[in-house]
Amino acid sequence: MRQDSPSGPLRAEWAYDALPGGLGLPRSSTRVDNGLRYVSETTGYDTVGHPTGVKVTIPSAPGEEKLAGEYTTNSSFTAGVGLLDKVTYSRSWTTDTRSSGS
Repeated sequence: MRQDSPSGPLRAEWAYDALPGGLGLPRSSTRVDNGLRYVSETTGYDTVGHPTGVKVTIPSAPGEEKLAGEYTTNSSFTAGVGLLDKVTYSRSWTTDTRSSGS
């Protein structure tokens, strides 16, 4: 999506269908603010289309330097019913890793 015209500055973009098992499903979304790209990417899908991982990239923007980095989640689902079973959260800019679920 571009601002004001088809040739205006890029403000946002989306990508689909780029992962195995992800046909018709989102791959990434990007917001552009002052030339900086804020990206949310799905890193995988299971055989029934549940997202198994997401990576969010936040650029170093003035006043937001402490937020900059990559944040990831990995998810697993129960067999048969497909309920969310476990989510693992981590951030690449720190050694902090947290997990919830079984």
